[in-house]
Amino acid sequence: MSRVPVTLHRIVFTDWQAVHSWAGRPDACRFQPWGPNTEDQTRDFARAAAEAWTHEPLRRLAHVARLGNAVVGMGVLHLRSHTQRQGEVSYIVHPEAWGQGVGTEIGRSLLSLGFDRWGLHRIHATCDPRNRGSSRVLEKLGMTYEGHHRHTAWIRDGWRDSLVFSILEEEWRAGAGSGVYACVEGQPAPWPGAGRGARRDADLDDQ
Repeated sequence: MSRVPVTLHRIVFTDWQAVHSWAGRPDACRFQPWGPNTEDQTRDFARAAAEAWTHEPLRRLAHVARLGNAVVGMGVLHLRSHTQRQGEVSYIVHPEAWGQGVGTEIGRSLLSLGFDRWGLHRIHATCDPRNRGSSRVLEKLGMTYEGHHRHTAWIRDGWRDSLVFSILEEEWRAGAGSGVYACVEGQPAPWPGAGRGARRDADLDDQ
């Protein structure tokens, strides 16, 4: 099957209008604790996501996904712990681009970025159990289902549960990541030794 030519680009504040084209839609945020956004909320989000690239150490690497010149979604790599080499990926696809393989390509590039550039050992992702499209994407990426966590977030129709998936670096290299390289623009240099299993002194686990 041919792959969709999706590329990830480091988010900048001026991307907010493209982001709002889906962030303001109820169908796009159906299973999320945010939205539908007002324009001010999307501007605040884009500003914070762009500013996160200037923080030291880096923790949140947000990208817009482009198909040609069109922004068709977003992907975020969260560096949860440098010392334990743990990460998390999240993504969203514009409803008008659903069913085209965009989510899979965003996820594939994020995993390549985490394992091949930042030297992570384990990357996980979560999704609402009702979001079958998202869980299918995580399965396509070679991620393993780890469990069903109850009442992890409050959303518009009550408490939502989360399915947890993960993939380890050796699984990535042996399977889904074989021959894959991140299609990502505007990346900073990783810490010295990243990509070779090096660890960093400062732990970045969320509090």
